Amino acid sequence: MNLKEQNAAIKENDLLITRLIDAPRELVFSVWTDAKHLEKWNAPSGCTLHYTKIDIMPGGEFHSVVHNPDYPDCWVKGVYLEIVKPEKIVYVVEMTDEAGTSNLPQYQNSDWPASMIVSVSFEEAPGNKTKLVLRQSVSEAAARNKGAYQGWISSFDVLENYLGSL
Repeated sequence: MNLKEQNAAIKENDLLITRLIDAPRELVFSVWTDAKHLEKWNAPSGCTLHYTKIDIMPGGEFHSVVHNPDYPDCWVKGVYLEIVKPEKIVYVVEMTDEAGTSNLPQYQNSDWPASMIVSVSFEEAPGNKTKLVLRQSVSEAAARNKGAYQGWISSFDVLENYLGSL
């Protein structure tokens, strides 16, 4: 998928989160593209993440679960579409069960798509910081309603704490 197709897939009202991260771009990008790092930060505060499968390369697949002590496990799978070091990561993600079965009835409604494109860009910012821009092909209203928006914000808090420990 080229940049023009990605931009067409992301609509104006889709989720957009911009965050200034107090770490250099190369480091921020590396913790998004190394499984041992991802499991330490890529879940909201108080939750844990485990990958049953992960192959971080274009065409590579992943299957993961977020364990939240207050809610049922959240299983997702996806495919990496594009990885441009240290600028961008694009992947498709969909909700699944533990076996990787997609299109589950509990996730099928007009507000929550069966699959979504997530695009993350990493831009150098003054002071050796990184401007992180996340776009997800779901409306912000639906993302807030399902907790995805809050999950991203919390995960980015965990990411910043993790980066500070490196």
